[in-house]
Amino acid sequence: QLYLWGHVGIVGILSLFQQGNQNLIAMELDKGAKAFQGTLRHCPPGTLSHPGIGYTLFGRSGRLHWWFDPPRTRSGLSGATRPFWFVEEPVLQDKQQQQENALDGFLNNQTALQSTMYFHIFGGDKPLSSPLVCDGCTALELLHDTLQSMGFDSKIDRHCPWSVHNQNSNATKIMVLIHPETGKIKCDIPNAVHVRWMLAPLGVIASRRVLTRWRRNDLVFHYSTATGPNVTHENVLQVFQDPTHLVEMGSTSTTTTTSKKNATAWFLGNGARFHKNLNMTHTTNAKEWDISYQPNLLIQDYSYFLSYDPYSFWTWFVALSGKTISIVHPLEGFDKVDWGLSTFYGSYLQAMGKVDDDIPGIAYGTEDIPNVQSSQQSQQLLWKLQRAHAWARNVTVPRFIRDCVRSHRLGPHASLEAGKRVADYYGDAAMKQQ
Repeated sequence: QLYLWGHVGIVGILSLFQQGNQNLIAMELDKGAKAFQGTLRHCPPGTLSHPGIGYTLFGRSGRLHWWFDPPRTRSGLSGATRPFWFVEEPVLQDKQQQQENALDGFLNNQTALQSTMYFHIFGGDKPLSSPLVCDGCTALELLHDTLQSMGFDSKIDRHCPWSVHNQNSNATKIMVLIHPETGKIKCDIPNAVHVRWMLAPLGVIASRRVLTRWRRNDLVFHYSTATGPNVTHENVLQVFQDPTHLVEMGSTSTTTTTSKKNATAWFLGNGARFHKNLNMTHTTNAKEWDISYQPNLLIQDYSYFLSYDPYSFWTWFVALSGKTISIVHPLEGFDKVDWGLSTFYGSYLQAMGKVDDDIPGIAYGTEDIPNVQSSQQSQQLLWKLQRAHAWARNVTVPRFIRDCVRSHRLGPHASLEAGKRVADYYGDAAMKQQ
């Protein structure tokens, strides 16, 4: 047994039942942290001027550092054969650190979060006729549905929720106002957390002039790593249609018609915005697809679907059907791996470290068609998208919620888990308002 003491008195007792067992020692240190009235945090190698792997107990009156396998030249106290060193640093934590430590418990209390937070999403107030009509609109609705399914109070509407703010029951609530990148509404509700959700890069749908209406300290999350400058997967907030639901939508098509043989549908969407010099390659007898049509007709009546929009969800819907070949018109300077990483699915690949992974079931240019004709391709794509869907819902949404709380409670200098500020990405053009 090893007793730890310092100017705060006896801190705790470590029972080293298994010498050198890092997990056991960390567990025992966690007990010591409770006696120290603090929390346990892992210190990466090289921190605190020592090269070993360590932990730090953060307490009200200072920090107690612990590490193992330090240089043999150091002296220390140890009751075990393998040396363990302890050093107490009697440095008072700054106010910000104390507030962050106090907030940890609240962030892990799902019931408290649900009763305290209100999310307002600036979007259409009428349900979409189809989840494939408008990709950005669908994302806003899906975020609303996801938050509600997680037990949070959420509303999607085009107007500033002053009436909600003025209700006494919401006076103490954390109000989170979520603007798509096209949003121009200021909505200056006191103490509200403003989030700019980048569903597409600026300049594609929204002009960069919208930045003049954004605050430098507004939170920023991106739908994928390709919807902003130098975005990493840690900053992604993503929701998308359950791929199983898309398969069910496509399976409602009737028996293949005789006219389907070799028939091609093509779709422009936002293709002209992403291609510098768009050379349309479809034949004269190909039919342009209109998003107002019933989705199952695309599967029923056509053998090929060619999308000039590299990021349309129609591409994925068709590929999941396994009945119609889905083709993406290649982007200049992008091979298939580059394109895949720039899609919403690419953010998941980057988070998992699978940056060279291929996307099955989707042909990148007509020359890639023979590589996606296997009947197993659509099933492989379904499995991959199901994993990405779970990551988006269970990882990106909860960390977004936690950062909204941090921003509200700790202000513009809060240490964020995933979120960034407008100033981090678009500071030069954003308004100077804090």
